[in-house]
This record gives sequence, structure tokens and C-alpha cells, in this order.
Amino acid sequence: MHTSGTRYLPSSVLKLNVGFLMHGTVGMTREFPLDLPRVSLGEELTVAGVRGALRLSRTSEGLWVQGQLCISYVGECSRCLADIPRTADFQLEELFSLPCILPRSGPTEFAVHEDGMLDLLPLLRAEQLIAAETKALCREDCAGLCPECGQNRNEARCGCAAPIDPSWSSLAAQWQRHVPQGGNADE
Repeated sequence: MHTSGTRYLPSSVLKLNVGFLMHGTVGMTREFPLDLPRVSLGEELTVAGVRGALRLSRTSEGLWVQGQLCISYVGECSRCLADIPRTADFQLEELFSLPCILPRSGPTEFAVHEDGMLDLLPLLRAEQLIAAETKALCREDCAGLCPECGQNRNEARCGCAAPIDPSWSSLAAQWQRHVPQGGNADE
């Protein structure tokens, strides 16, 4: 999904300093607006933008992260494989463990680091991968790719014969027996 010449922000922009919440009292909250263009979500996964807002709340069990986010990305048409612009809106609700609670609950990728940094990368990456699994078309009447030669049928026709659905093969055989040699069935 990387295009040459396009610069992406490093994933480090997805790290929030929440040390004040980590050491704060239960019930303390903070809003974090996000408006990030072209962010790398790890190896071979980049998005055109992340927008929305997160609300972080200190609980007795950790740091509760809630928010509504919109991720813009380049997807793929499920018929012709052409790149298409897509967006995914989703609601986040995740509990991040805190270092002082971590030994009790065990290690997790959704944890605040000892230095007070909360890394949103694993959470956003997981949400993006789920969103990318949904099928989409470049246009409603997308003709797809030819199964024989791979030609994009939206761009040009190919000379390949249309494959016969196996469920119709006996009907096709009956048809061939009743059609005169070199003639038309209507004759």
C-alpha cells in the first residue's frame, strides 16, 4: 500500500503520554483528538488518515480507552483487484493495563508502558485489518477479471470463451446434440 514518493508519518505518532493518568486518581479522564494524515500501522500496512477523538479514563483496573475513529485507506476491489479509496468507521472500547497492575493480569499488547506511553498502534492495526476484510467493489457493475487470462474486463475484452458452469454441463451436451452441424438451432 506504500506508493513511491508519498511520505508516511511513523507509527510513533500513535503513542500518547498518559503518565499523568497512570498516576492519577480513579475517575480522572482526558480527551485526545486525532487528525493524522498518512500513518504507517506497521510493516506493509499504511492508512491515508486517522480522524476522531479518544476519551481515556483511569479506572481501578487500568486505563479505559473509548472513542469513535475513522480510518481512510486504499482497499482492493474484490472482483478486479483495482485500488479503491475506502473508509472504516468504528467504535473503540478497550482496557489498557497499567504497569502497577500488569503482574496481576499478565502481559498484554494493550498495556501502558512503564514510561507512561500508551501505544495505539496494536489496537488501530487490529481494527484496520478487520475493516480491510470486508468486500468492496470499485463500481456496482464491475466485470472483474477473466478467470482464464486475467484481463481486467472493465478495461478491455479478451478472446477467452466464457466457462460453462458445471451444473449446466448436461444441458449444454443436450443442446449440442440437437443443433445441426454448422447450423442454427432455430433452423
